[in-house]
Amino acid sequence: SFGYWAEQLIAESTGKEGKGVLPVEGEPLGPAAVYGDDRLFVYLGLAAEHDDALQGRLAALGTAGHPVAFVTLDSTDDLGAEFYRWEFATAMAGVCFDINPFDEPNVQQAKDATRRLLEVYTNRGRLPADEVEQLGDGLVATSSRVLREAGHSARTLLGSLKPGDYVGLLVYAPPDETPLADDLERLRRRIALQTGCATTLGFGPRYLHSTGQLHKGGPNTGVYVIITTPPTADPSYVIRSSPLLKSKDVEGVSMSVLV
Repeated sequence: SFGYWAEQLIAESTGKEGKGVLPVEGEPLGPAAVYGDDRLFVYLGLAAEHDDALQGRLAALGTAGHPVAFVTLDSTDDLGAEFYRWEFATAMAGVCFDINPFDEPNVQQAKDATRRLLEVYTNRGRLPADEVEQLGDGLVATSSRVLREAGHSARTLLGSLKPGDYVGLLVYAPPDETPLADDLERLRRRIALQTGCATTLGFGPRYLHSTGQLHKGGPNTGVYVIITTPPTADPSYVIRSSPLLKSKDVEGVSMSVLV
């Protein structure tokens, strides 16, 4: 779970003004030959849980010329010091990038964009829709204007990748309720091995807060696949019919509370 914390710290703090460090959390480790020169590998582990096989693979990365940092802790009590180390390093990265690591300038941008979409929905009764591409097995895809102008579609998405790019798989569904979670992990590994590009996998709405600042304000090197599922019911009906919706009287004021 330390990786999740570091992911949000780094992405949220450095991803702005077209700059930033992409934290790659949970990507399976591949052979040294598949990686470009845009990677830094960090090993964080306990001294009592030394893994010779993993250490050997990391050493091979170093031999191939990739920067590798080894951080070995005597006990989990040392994690407190690691929090400080990574926070300090992130602040120093902000100095090197000449950015403020303590603000989130693109959060308001996302709120404004959402407000405009809601206004469209209020006026038209539907959200704007791009051309739909049928992928089979009930799957449909829409491609962004930028992707279409580059001559690509959902089927040729990986063909748009360039050295130094990364692929962000953004799944707006709970990870423990997503049957495709294991398939997405396998897809992530295949993309990494075949393209050499970094891959990230985030579940919403968490990724909006953990890596969203980097996606919106960081380097223009991300290729994103946003995966959603159809709603299973009308949310307003669920609220109206919920047995948990009940009236309570608080200090003489009657109010409805959704527990």
